[in-house]
Amino acid sequence: MKKTSFNKLKAEDQVLLRAAQAAMEKAYNPYSQYFVGSALLTPDGQTITGSNFENASYSVTICSERSAIVRASAMGHNVFKKIAVLGRGAKSPSKDVVSPCGVCRQMLFESSQISGAPLEVIMCSSDMKKVVIATIDELLPLGFGPASLGVNIKRFRR
Repeated sequence: MKKTSFNKLKAEDQVLLRAAQAAMEKAYNPYSQYFVGSALLTPDGQTITGSNFENASYSVTICSERSAIVRASAMGHNVFKKIAVLGRGAKSPSKDVVSPCGVCRQMLFESSQISGAPLEVIMCSSDMKKVVIATIDELLPLGFGPASLGVNIKRFRR
């Protein structure tokens, strides 16, 4: 893992975080009042965003990372280079980085195996002062995915 700041990021990563920030503002969060946005980067340079979408039946809620993955799949993409994530409370910015929950880490791990390359995860505080960059393998060591089951995932790459 690498700690850095927004200003020290590559331009591509700054653009990705700005896209996640814009998506964050579109969150549907009447229960938690917590806004989270994500932005995936495809190998051909497309950015696909997602935001959290809550539900009165709490277990049905979907996080921004999974929202972005499902949206990307519906658009014909399931190979990704990186994802940016940030979040904030209703009345205050987060001063610490926001990281994917366990379920999202599992989905990102599978996406990484489909992609055939380590997925980079850029986590940021909503005030854009703190950034942590890690691979999904660092966030989910000894992860379980399609390769663990002997599934040939190459045929699913698109």
